Amino acid sequence: MGVKVTIVTSLSVHCRIAKIFLTLEGFTFFNDYDDGFKDGDDHEHFRSEFKKHASLAISELITTSAKEGRPVTCLVYTMFQSWATEVARDVHIPSVFVWTQAAVVFTVYYYSVNGYGDRIRRIDNDPSCPIKLPRLPQLTSHNLSLFLLP
Repeated sequence: MGVKVTIVTSLSVHCRIAKIFLTLEGFTFFNDYDDGFKDGDDHEHFRSEFKKHASLAISELITTSAKEGRPVTCLVYTMFQSWATEVARDVHIPSVFVWTQAAVVFTVYYYSVNGYGDRIRRIDNDPSCPIKLPRLPQLTSHNLSLFLLP
């Protein structure tokens, strides 16, 4: 008995870690869409397609596991998979957000989706432009994670 953890990842990530974890049990990957993001690709289109295919793959994995007597009891996700909450809700299981970055990055991310997104995106026009967010020292683009910048 015990706990079984299944890590679901894309084909491009699987290919990067396959040499290290080739024999590790519990890895599942989907390959319907993803062969990695390439320079010049439309970022929003990639994210949209990734969400669509990953959501379907995870939903199918959860449904299949339940039918095989191995029900998934919780879906754990990171900030790049916020759509996972929708998948969990659709299959009636709880979901848990795991933050894997420094606390200051969490604070900046929080403000980026709670009223300060335009101010943060303005940095793209002028990277030396300072940003002042509540309870943080003055920041510039060099202080921000790339995923926050346009």
